[in-house]
Amino acid sequence: MAAANDRPPARDQFAGPEVLGAFLLAAGLVAVAPLVDAQLLQVPGYLLVVGSDLIQHSLLPGLSGLAYSAFFAAYLYAVAVVAAGLYRRARSLRTRT
Repeated sequence: MAAANDRPPARDQFAGPEVLGAFLLAAGLVAVAPLVDAQLLQVPGYLLVVGSDLIQHSLLPGLSGLAYSAFFAAYLYAVAVVAAGLYRRARSLRTRT
């Protein structure tokens, strides 16, 4: 019974503060990548864009304009949900030890 209480509610898994923070971080990385001159700082944003393009070109070829922007936002949201889940898992493992 205690293990069930360790998990966040289902709504927090998809819309909690960790998800918001991860989404803002991912969007910030994408926004900053073309603005900085240091190539090392461009890599995370570039990888997010390339990952989105790989999925989009495979599943929805020819997507452009507003539809592409909506797909990219959904992709960043999915990345944020996964990143927040990994963060929560790492945090719960750290507090147990």
